[in-house]
Amino acid sequence: MDKNNLEPQPQTYYLSVYKVYHPHFKKLELYGGQYPGSLINSAAEHILKITELMNLGITTTICLIEESEQKCFYPYEEEVRKNQSTFKRWHYPIVDMSVPNKAFMQQILDTIDRLVIRHEKTYIHCWAGHGRTGTVIGCWLKRHGFDNKTVYQKLMQWRIQTLFGKISSPQVQEQFMMINHWKINE
Repeated sequence: MDKNNLEPQPQTYYLSVYKVYHPHFKKLELYGGQYPGSLINSAAEHILKITELMNLGITTTICLIEESEQKCFYPYEEEVRKNQSTFKRWHYPIVDMSVPNKAFMQQILDTIDRLVIRHEKTYIHCWAGHGRTGTVIGCWLKRHGFDNKTVYQKLMQWRIQTLFGKISSPQVQEQFMMINHWKINE
């Protein structure tokens, strides 16, 4: 990978986040990463991550974690809305280390498409930003014309510049298979 040709990524210290690029969407403001807050036992880190999220100008999040997982974290919506009253959060829970069914993935991708058309700065996240987030972004890229090889190269290229960039995204075979079988315009 030629480090001189890397697409610019957000510079964050606490929040592992990457920007998604697509040649057909010149003004694309789509990001992926980890939960934009912290575990219940770390209030200071929570504020630092939320501050980095707000500094990116994120207007909308798509949360992929399950309700039971959310109990481990400080909720971030209320804190963000203190500074940004128009902030929106979509919730599409996916079981960790798994994939949703095709119809549910299509709902998620349709939501992303609507947000992209409206030029919303959208942040897609799961717990750590690897498996579920990578699967959703990978399927979205496939929907919009990327082949499998390019999807995985781009995910690796974007993520290598993040805090957890050396961890595979997606993570498990089932997630890779969903991306591999996703079709253009699906």
